Amino acid sequence: MVVNDDIRDTVLDPGLGKICARLMNVDDVRLWSDQVIIKPGAGRATTQAGNVGWHQDFAYWRIPSTTNMITAWIALQDTDLTNGGMRTLVGSHRWGEIKDSDAFFDKDLDALRAKFPAK
Repeated sequence: MVVNDDIRDTVLDPGLGKICARLMNVDDVRLWSDQVIIKPGAGRATTQAGNVGWHQDFAYWRIPSTTNMITAWIALQDTDLTNGGMRTLVGSHRWGEIKDSDAFFDKDLDALRAKFPAK
């Protein structure tokens, strides 16, 4: 299928690998996992259906022997906060691992903001 080929080519793009390697300060990177997320209800201010809860990806990555991993978020359409754009908590990349940070499926971002206070 063409869509799958396009996604595969994007995920495996050598330029993306070079960016990740540079950010991780390594010579080579390996793709560990990929996923596509469809956000139902995105663009409707009255629903939280498209929300993905603030979380740390490493909370789901218990297999690796290293924490030197990176996530590349790539929008497959023009995206902003009204239709499912990614939101981050400023400075959270410096917090280290947070206990119980596996909140991907928690759609209440206001409650999560209190769970992950600025440090």
